[in-house]
Amino acid sequence: MPAPDANLMAQLVKANFLSKGIKVPSSWDPALEDSVNKKVEDFRPGVPRPTNIFVPPSMDKIAVEACNKVSEGFEGFIDDACAAICGSWSSWQSAVKFVGVIINAGVGILPPGGMVGGGLMAGPMILARMQQKGGNYALYANAVSSAIGQAWTAWELGYTNPAIPFPGGTACSTTMPPSPNTPVPLASGASPGDALMDASLLKLSMLGLLGVPGEHADPLCDSIAQAFVQLFLAWKGTTVITNIMGTGGVAPPPPAPPGPVAGAVGNGGSLS
Repeated sequence: MPAPDANLMAQLVKANFLSKGIKVPSSWDPALEDSVNKKVEDFRPGVPRPTNIFVPPSMDKIAVEACNKVSEGFEGFIDDACAAICGSWSSWQSAVKFVGVIINAGVGILPPGGMVGGGLMAGPMILARMQQKGGNYALYANAVSSAIGQAWTAWELGYTNPAIPFPGGTACSTTMPPSPNTPVPLASGASPGDALMDASLLKLSMLGLLGVPGEHADPLCDSIAQAFVQLFLAWKGTTVITNIMGTGGVAPPPPAPPGPVAGAVGNGGSLS
């Protein structure tokens, strides 16, 4: 399965945020309508943007327009963040390779560190993509990109898979000729870093990196973390490890009949 679509992730984040029912402004005093320096037209019915992720506390034009403006700014950040995350994710998946798979009797074992994506999903790559979009949200961009990048790197470096089938290694003569693995789900392996792919932990990491978070940082980080983890779990469950090429090792020499290979090595491959 390819990396998730940025628009899909953005929709999930916005839906998560909207479900929290946060009002902007947080409260509304009808007595404002009688305040000096307020124009009568400011209190006519307003028109909310259909995509607003905040809820206006009043349908007065002045309240609705304030809500529209804040929503638009947050939605822009969400769109940029999701584009950066999913773009980096896609680049990582295109580059990832597998190295040092040890094959014995037709079964390959991928050791920790054997899945190599070139660091393309690390925080700096996500941050660089977000900065290309511009916008006045450097602290939030750094917090989101660093938290996801750290979790991803820990997952990547710790990933192992104890049972990748290599049918070509079950009956060999002298050595294993080049032959690919049988595709297996990425989810058939595991990593200590899986523990970090948790929405609550990602949210806490983002908030910690923010230091002194601004208003609405908690629901924003929570919404991004929830969407990211949902997509990661779906992607991991539907993505397969394929085309790792195994070769070498030692098998029974002629005139003995072909037998299982020992010590062959697999390299290359991809995620699809």
